[in-house]
Amino acid sequence: LFERIFALLLGAGDPEKEKRRQLKQVARDLKKSRYKFFSLRGDQAQPGLAKFFYEIYKVLGPAQALLRNSEASTALRNIIVEMHLSREMLELKDSFSEEKLREKAGAVDTKQLAEEIKDGMVTFFSAFSGDVIKRINTAYNLFEIFHAFTMYDFYFLLKKFDAKLPEKDFVYIPRFEAISGDYICDDLKDFLEVLLPMEKDAEWDRLFDVLKEYRNLDIVSRPAWKKLVSHAADVKNSGVLELMVRHTEKNPYYKPEIRAPKEQIGRASCRERV
Repeated sequence: LFERIFALLLGAGDPEKEKRRQLKQVARDLKKSRYKFFSLRGDQAQPGLAKFFYEIYKVLGPAQALLRNSEASTALRNIIVEMHLSREMLELKDSFSEEKLREKAGAVDTKQLAEEIKDGMVTFFSAFSGDVIKRINTAYNLFEIFHAFTMYDFYFLLKKFDAKLPEKDFVYIPRFEAISGDYICDDLKDFLEVLLPMEKDAEWDRLFDVLKEYRNLDIVSRPAWKKLVSHAADVKNSGVLELMVRHTEKNPYYKPEIRAPKEQIGRASCRERV
């Protein structure tokens, strides 16, 4: 009986009262956050948030043009796969080339050549163990995560804080101003989708080795990337961006959608190699 009375007095079981209670907690958490990205007075996104995005944009802005259409690149997939093959596998793969087969065709009879090709293929395919395929898929999915993060439209977001900001002109000194949280709420939700799959301790150097071979230059500065990804991980772990969305939308139950890629290129690629 007493529990029911207290529940009635405290509003337990009333969804609207519970929602208001949780929104008050969201506001308190925002106020305590060490990242001063948002002001509860006027519900405004602060210049500090724009500076966070601008530091990312300075590192990744030049890479956006280099990575355009890279998701559809067969060459990039081949590089990722071949970086996970042993020297013996690469030599065996090379033996299946048209040039090498023509050379052999002139030295041995057709039946013997067919047997050699068959044996070679069996050996080649069997070398694609579950572990090798897993590492290939992991590497490619890391590229997908990096690509999605890099291609986020940082410039479109930053223009809302400084309408005069020129695109990819990093000599210009931005003059960021506080703006309404409503104005960038959808942008934050989109950013969270590409931020959340990012892991600070992923094999970034190995990925950048692949991208360097693909484009014949470093896509990004590796020291700058390490600093960037560490800072982004701290912001992600703080939860401040989710709190901003919850407060702005007056929805304490908002949770960002995590779209981690799950491409399976390993098995198909082992057949494509020949």
